[in-house]
Amino acid sequence: MATGPAIVRQDWLDAAEHVRRSGLGIDLVYVDPPFNTGEIRASPANGRRLNRATRERFDDRFASTDGFIAWLRERLAATIPLIRPTGSILVHLDWRTSHRARVVLDELLGEDRFVNHLVWSYGLGGSSPRRFARKHDDILWYCIDPERYYFEPPRVPATSARMRGMMKKATDVLDIPSINNMAKERTGYPTQKPLALLEMLVGACCPPGGVVWDPCCGSGTTLVAAARTGRVGIGSDASEAAVRLARRRLAGGGGAGPGGLELHRMLKWLGRLYAKRLVNVNVNILLSNTLAVGLTAVAVHFSRFIGIRDDQKWLITAFVFVVDLAIDVVVYYALHWTANHWPKRLWHTPAEVLNEAPKPSFFWDATVVQAQRMALSPVFYGVAMALLSGLLHDGVDRVSATVISYGIAIGISRTLHTLWMISSDRAMAKRLREAGLGKTDASIRPPAASVPAAESRTNGAARAEKKSA
Repeated sequence: MATGPAIVRQDWLDAAEHVRRSGLGIDLVYVDPPFNTGEIRASPANGRRLNRATRERFDDRFASTDGFIAWLRERLAATIPLIRPTGSILVHLDWRTSHRARVVLDELLGEDRFVNHLVWSYGLGGSSPRRFARKHDDILWYCIDPERYYFEPPRVPATSARMRGMMKKATDVLDIPSINNMAKERTGYPTQKPLALLEMLVGACCPPGGVVWDPCCGSGTTLVAAARTGRVGIGSDASEAAVRLARRRLAGGGGAGPGGLELHRMLKWLGRLYAKRLVNVNVNILLSNTLAVGLTAVAVHFSRFIGIRDDQKWLITAFVFVVDLAIDVVVYYALHWTANHWPKRLWHTPAEVLNEAPKPSFFWDATVVQAQRMALSPVFYGVAMALLSGLLHDGVDRVSATVISYGIAIGISRTLHTLWMISSDRAMAKRLREAGLGKTDASIRPPAASVPAAESRTNGAARAEKKSA
């Protein structure tokens, strides 16, 4: 029995073979395959502006409806033997091919295995002056054994006046809104289904603790629904972007509502912020300072065991200075390399003033920062040592005195260093602009297509000036 969600990048047919070899019994297969729309399905163009988690597109075109049905039949035939006798399969399609798929399922399983033709009524979408508006999808539910399949009737709010405020068993028309453009659970994946729909289907057709397999998992909503309802979800998809998104949603706790994607977006924003050199230099220095203070406090606590007495104030001060400096430098170099020079770092180092300039070497880059710190070290250590000495003479214990004095000194030196780096960056940018070498950030550059237009306007102005002359 599987103990947690697993997602693999494989075509449905290959994934079926993978499941077969694993010997894993499936309690429910839910599949939302391509619909054979004849189009390239893509995320909305404004997905990035709306802060969606992904931009994805896939080809939903087949040579013919017969070609699509042959593709679907082959995969259904490989999937059905993997389902337990108590299990079921839900095939989610629309008006284009649901009638053909039902015939295929009748042939593969038998007409007596048919349970329901569920209608998901979502309400959104356009209308036509030539036909009734198409506002639903079809979900074909077949079982393996008509006498043994699992079903727990879902309950929905009653709508009649007589049963107002009560719950009733759901009908085969599932009136669940599709995901609106501003919904928190929306990932930007072009065919994402609402979590409420999948939670209802999984809860109704798969026993608690059972295994749900979605062979075209897309953004991973089926797997999220399985996790939220106490089932085990496994998924596969041919798209690498879809697999990454599904894994991210599960790792983030589901990606619906207040969890998952919101956490991912916040972490992504923090990563972009940390990628800015001005930010990560300060963060790294603060981390190295803090870690150095903590380890130095531990070292000074044990200094008495190497013969340093409480009355040897100058020796304690010198010991603290040497230990703190050594730890601070080593830790900072390690953090600076990780943030700005580690080849496998997960964030992208943005351009600063010259966004296409080659990156300086690690040791040169880190040593420049250390040189700036050294220039400010008289201020840092002057404040720290003066406060430490004063606190020790006032009777404060050595550990508390070390933490307090160095904490205040860190705050003062960081403020001065930040102002220095900002001033240096501005001065460098000014010199580059004056030399005609400055480059703007890529995010505010005009698109390449606008350059010829600008040249055209300039040439037109020149011609007009020449004509007037």
